[in-house]
Amino acid sequence: MKRKLLKYTQHVVMPALLLTTLAFVNTQQKRMSEKINPQTPEGMRLATIQKKLNKRAKGYGKPDKPDEFNKFQLAIRSKIGEEKNSYEPGDVQHELQKAQQRAYKTVRSKQAAWAGHGPGNLGGRTRAIVVDKSDTKNKTWFAGSVGGGIWKTTNSGASWTNVSGDIANIAISSMVQSTSNPDVLYAGTGEGFGNVDAIYGNGILKSTDHGATWAFLPSTVVDNSIGFVDFEFVNRIIVDPSSANTVVAATNNGIYRSTDGGANWSQVLAGGRMQHIVATPGNFMVQYAAENGDSGAASNIHKSVNGGVNWSTVYTNSASGRIELAVARNNTNIVYAAVQDGNTGSVTSHVYRSDDAGTTWNPSLGSADWLSSQGWYDNAIAVDPFDDSRLLVGGVDLYKLEFGSTSTQYISNRVLNTDLLYSNLGGSELGGMLLTASDWNHDIVATKKHIQVKFGAGFSQKAHRFTRSGNTATYKDLVDVPFEVWDVEADTMLNVSFRDYNNDGAWNPDNVSRLFDYVFISNSEYNPAGKPEMMVSGTYSSDELNTPRAGLQYKLQNAFWVLTRNAFSVAQIEGSIIDISAPYTTYDREDTRISYWFHNVG
Repeated sequence: MKRKLLKYTQHVVMPALLLTTLAFVNTQQKRMSEKINPQTPEGMRLATIQKKLNKRAKGYGKPDKPDEFNKFQLAIRSKIGEEKNSYEPGDVQHELQKAQQRAYKTVRSKQAAWAGHGPGNLGGRTRAIVVDKSDTKNKTWFAGSVGGGIWKTTNSGASWTNVSGDIANIAISSMVQSTSNPDVLYAGTGEGFGNVDAIYGNGILKSTDHGATWAFLPSTVVDNSIGFVDFEFVNRIIVDPSSANTVVAATNNGIYRSTDGGANWSQVLAGGRMQHIVATPGNFMVQYAAENGDSGAASNIHKSVNGGVNWSTVYTNSASGRIELAVARNNTNIVYAAVQDGNTGSVTSHVYRSDDAGTTWNPSLGSADWLSSQGWYDNAIAVDPFDDSRLLVGGVDLYKLEFGSTSTQYISNRVLNTDLLYSNLGGSELGGMLLTASDWNHDIVATKKHIQVKFGAGFSQKAHRFTRSGNTATYKDLVDVPFEVWDVEADTMLNVSFRDYNNDGAWNPDNVSRLFDYVFISNSEYNPAGKPEMMVSGTYSSDELNTPRAGLQYKLQNAFWVLTRNAFSVAQIEGSIIDISAPYTTYDREDTRISYWFHNVG
């Protein structure tokens, strides 16, 4: 009887009790979940436990999936249990205003003493910089930090002032200034390159008072409640040079275009993450945009020939990731793309070139891995303004490349105490520098000069023209040259002279031989009527002054900052001494036997 009762208990009673217990537990859990507010600590704890149980039941997923980043961002920006953000549009701005009102009341009721405790001089990531088009001296810049707002300097970066004020989102990723109306600037928010510490954006900021104040364009403010996230990551912005109201923005949700200064927008190209957009120099109608197709999709280059209204795909690569673009200034049919090839596994750095405005593309220069597997995040390219085949590319490292050649030059920060650096961008050589001092017995490093040579529209000055016959330099006249030379620290223009090799009455920068029109920069304030001491003829000397001569000062006449011959003429009168630096050698004396080299960071 006992055995039968035991069997009955094992086979009938125990399962029944187990089922009853499970039913009771499930009922209690259901009741608890119904009663406990998910926003309370207990509710959050239960929700966390339940997520872990569900995760264990389904199995752990592989880490570092691109989708996991999006899930994480959604989770920290939405209420528990929601599949999308239900916060009201502009909630961040509203909460900021409430906090400011509360702070104002608190300050009025009780004075509080505050002291800064950091951080210190830590700039963070700066993805946007604009040189003020209204400043002819190029000392005024605007910089956008991906976590610090918009800053302005009026002294070439010596000091900075925050100009974005109390804005609801400080993740500045792009910025542009109108050419036709420099008072108008646009700044995009959101760092859309996939880094885990990226800050989400909240639309496009606009300034109409030359960057003094900024406000978000209401048409771009993110509205997560209805899934309106078109301007959550604004990676690049371009503005029509002829109209401050025509704006094109590349975002992580496509390309958008406005013709009314940002009041309204139209999506002109749907797709994936549009991370770069450029307009052809001198022709805003022709534009190129790069789409990052990582996470398994193909990367694309798109082209528009009507100012961004319509687009067509001109390049596709299923193995590419992020692409950065650059258009040559001289032959605008030449377009370059710095490509992160191989978005899985080993990543290589490549430059693709099109000679027919994007119709066909040819790969080259894949040997130097300047991106160092970080091309998805660190990727930049620029074309030499004087030589369409020379490029500067940057990632983790900085390189100078020449398309069609297998040679590359590593030019990351390797030089200290470089003062006057010249880059022979248009010729067959590199670059050079010179320092000036008033006396051989004076510390030449302490009296170094910072010189800026400005080329381009609007820059011109008079120069003393010489011709040479044998060892004799003959002064001719004053002529206009298409550049200006400035002493940066003194903020003054300087006098220059040049050797007119062709004796054609003009300075010719396109003669790439070693006998081109050398230029000498004088350490004297510019006089458009000419400097009498420089209006003299003279004979070239081959003397080499290896040691200082006490008590004497020397002035250079008929000499040039690029020197290929023993061609100094020295007069013992008041003037300047020049120190010439070559790649691995510095001469703290006047030396006429310097080989034709420039500093190797040119």
